[in-house]
Amino acid sequence: GQREGTPELLVVPRNTRLRFLRLREARDLGMYWRDMVNHPVQGRWWTGYNPQWFPIGFAPKLQVALCVSAHGGGRVLRYTTPEAQVSHISVPTQHLADSLEEYLLELVDHLAGTRQ
Repeated sequence: GQREGTPELLVVPRNTRLRFLRLREARDLGMYWRDMVNHPVQGRWWTGYNPQWFPIGFAPKLQVALCVSAHGGGRVLRYTTPEAQVSHISVPTQHLADSLEEYLLELVDHLAGTRQ
């Protein structure tokens, strides 16, 4: 994700492609979300965000992120921020894989056409 032209990551919903974030972008985005959680007014809409989640991919237009949990085994999840204009699905958070390795293996299978 540190080089220009890095392929976009694939994440649900509807196979939306996300750009792999540079480390600085991921850190800044995570810090912004933590600030929103702790904000006296905005915080009430950000209750679904866990500060243990580290964003690795993000689609700003859709406000959808691919995150890895720093807690436990590094689960991978899809998170839709409260700033999204429309709900992509009924829940803002969706578990995708138990680890980043598992997620990437499933992604390779999906891109090869062996998995939906």
